[in-house]
Amino acid sequence: VLTGSSLNLYDMSPEILAQIDLARQVYASGVPAFGSCWGLQVLTAAAGGVVRRNPKGREMGFARRIVLSEAGRAHPMMAGRPFAFDAPAIHQDEVETMAPGTTLLASNGMSEVQAVEIRSGRAVAWAVQYHPEFSFGEVADIGISIADRLISEGFFTELEEVSRWHADLVA
Repeated sequence: VLTGSSLNLYDMSPEILAQIDLARQVYASGVPAFGSCWGLQVLTAAAGGVVRRNPKGREMGFARRIVLSEAGRAHPMMAGRPFAFDAPAIHQDEVETMAPGTTLLASNGMSEVQAVEIRSGRAVAWAVQYHPEFSFGEVADIGISIADRLISEGFFTELEEVSRWHADLVA
């Protein structure tokens, strides 16, 4: 399982390259994998895809109206999901080019790639751009920790507004 990170894959620092190498080893081993957000991006890069900064900006708080593809409606990872749903999300990057062996399972207006299955090497990975592992409180705490960035990006106009949003999510 690979989850979130504040790193940006396209920076290709030694720490990032080590995680991509680990994902390649997972694919080669045949061990199934799951990735959320950063995990999706690392698994994509390890299989030959490309990640970029999302030209539409950050998706913050909740990914809205994630819509299942035809393949997604039949995929076990999406069992029980409605045709369209919202999910906790905090990311500014997205998959620009899916890796060979990728099946698109869900998209929304912010990112074409919100959920995928990636077959690479001897393994299969299921991955999502959103954070099913986050509670509302965790989303709120991450948001308050980057409050200045969220204000500069236009999500909020002042710190008091971020604080009210935080309190609402915690409640």
